[in-house]
Parts: sequence; structure tokens; C-alpha cells
Amino acid sequence: MGFGDAVRVVPQKAFDWSGRATRPEFWWWYLAAFIIDLIAYILFVAVIGHGIGLILYYVVALVVLVPSLAVGARRLHDTDKSAWWLLLYFACGIGGLVVLILCALEGTPGPNKYGPPA
Repeated sequence: MGFGDAVRVVPQKAFDWSGRATRPEFWWWYLAAFIIDLIAYILFVAVIGHGIGLILYYVVALVVLVPSLAVGARRLHDTDKSAWWLLLYFACGIGGLVVLILCALEGTPGPNKYGPPA
């Protein structure tokens, strides 16, 4: 899966927390999410200002957050881990790093308890 495919597929599966996601799907989406957040920050906060611009930026960030968590859950499923590991993002500073390392691991070959390979 390439960048364009990830940008198209991941938002379509924003509320699909089951199944599995490949490493390219996960990483290409996270690159796209970073770019979207950066552009939104520049446009809304730097250009408009910290009042309404900051609110608009947070709206965009929340819209990007939902598919990011869903693809993260599916990526963890591919490594045969529960999506509950995503809570480490919010628990402590190093927790996000632990989740990223888990998402970087190779997926389990063949089917696992979360379904067939993506």
C-alpha cells in the first residue's frame, strides 16, 4: 500500500477497529496525519491567530485522531496485540514510544485471533 492508498483507505475505515493493518498502511497514514496537522497548524494558528484559529486546528486534529487510533488498533492486531495497548499513548510519555515500537514489529504470518493477514 502506498501513500495515496493509505490516505484513501484509512479514513474510510475510521470506525473499523477490527481486523489487521499492514505496516505500510500504518506508517503512510501517520505521515499523512502529520502533514495534515502541520498544514492545519500553519493555516489556522499562524495565519488566523490563536483565537478561532486554535479552535479550528483542534477540530482538524480530532478529525485526524479517530482514523489514527483505528489504524493503530488494526496495526496492533496484526502483531497479535490487543488494541488496549493504545492506552499507553495517553498514560505516560514513554508509552507512546512503546506503542510505536509495537507497531513497527512485523505482523504475525498467517491468520491470528484478529483475522487473516491484511
